[in-house]
Amino acid sequence: MAIKSYKICPLCGHHNPSILIECENCEADLQMVKVTLDDDKENKNQIKPTSNIIKNNFVKICPTCKSENKATSRECYKCHTDLLLVMATNINNPKKTIYKLVSDDNELEITITNNFEIIGRSFNKFSYLQNKGCVSRKHLMVTIINNKMFIRNCQPVNPNRPVITFVNAKMLKPNEQIEVKNGDLIGLGGENFNKYEQAAYFKVVIE
Repeated sequence: MAIKSYKICPLCGHHNPSILIECENCEADLQMVKVTLDDDKENKNQIKPTSNIIKNNFVKICPTCKSENKATSRECYKCHTDLLLVMATNINNPKKTIYKLVSDDNELEITITNNFEIIGRSFNKFSYLQNKGCVSRKHLMVTIINNKMFIRNCQPVNPNRPVITFVNAKMLKPNEQIEVKNGDLIGLGGENFNKYEQAAYFKVVIE
C-alpha cells in the first residue's frame, strides 16, 4: 500500500503535498508545519475544504503593535514585525482575555472573574494577605471595563489609616481610578517599591 506524505494546513485543514511551503487552498504559511505520513485509503476519506471564505475569518495579530494582518502575512504591514511564528486567529471566535494579578513571589495568583474583584485581608481566599499588616481589610477594587483593567483604592475602614497603593512607584490619590496594563507593578501598602515585608506586591498579567 502506497504511503503518502502531506502537510495539514493549520488554518483550513487542507491536505497539501509535503513539498509546498504555502497552502494551496488558503495560502497559509506551511514552513513550520511538520510532514504527516498516511496511506492513500485514509486520505481519500478526508474531506478537503474547497471554499476560500474560511481565510477571511482568520487574521494574524501582531505581537508588537496588535494590528490585524492577513492570515498569510509573513510580516506586520504596520510595524514590520516577523509573523512567521504567529498563528492565525479566528476573528469570529476570539480568545477570551484573562486578567490576573500575580504576587512577586508567585505565591498568589488572582484571576479577575465577572469583571470585578475586591482584594484585601478580609477575604479567606486571600489568606496570603492576612499576615500583611500594611494591606487593608478591603484594600483594592479591580474592574474590567470595555476590555480594560482598572484599579481603585477602597474607602478606608479606619479614617486615621489611609489605604495606600502604588502603581509603578506612583502612589494613587484617594478615590483615584487608573487603568493598568500588562506588566505594570502594583504595591499594596508600604513605601513606594522599597520592598516591605508587611506590604504586598503584584504584577499585572493580561493574556
